Amino acid sequence: MRSQLLSDRKIASATHNIAAWRAARRKKKPNAEGGAEEEIEAGHDSDGERWAGAKLQGQLRELGADGVAVVVTRWFGGTLLGPARFRHILDASESVLKQNGLVSQGMFSRGGVARGVDAGKPCVCGEGVMRKRSGKYGDFYGCSRYPQCKNTQQIR
Repeated sequence: MRSQLLSDRKIASATHNIAAWRAARRKKKPNAEGGAEEEIEAGHDSDGERWAGAKLQGQLRELGADGVAVVVTRWFGGTLLGPARFRHILDASESVLKQNGLVSQGMFSRGGVARGVDAGKPCVCGEGVMRKRSGKYGDFYGCSRYPQCKNTQQIR
């Protein structure tokens, strides 16, 4: 897959092509019920963007996306984004996964955040969704469009 993507000159010229994948596959060993066991095979390639591949892989797990591979291509534009780059990478990935019907839930509607709270709720700006964030005063919900939208909410 990687070599096929890199045959595109624009993608090949990128600073980083960050990839993650998850696929269910059947083991040959039968389980107690007589069926074949399934295990999730997952992996990532950060392509020099330290921790980015692992974060993408974690996102796929949180979203429950199986049988999926995602590649986020990033060019360095001269400005160091710091940790904010991860938010951009994950937002791009989640957007494509949702647009193609590969996932239907918001990133934090499963797993570590209680359902029915504010995570995944549309932001008042009308364009973003509320995501769980961590700051120096603890966890909170913030708009996925930050820094364009600075709306936040306390976790109840």
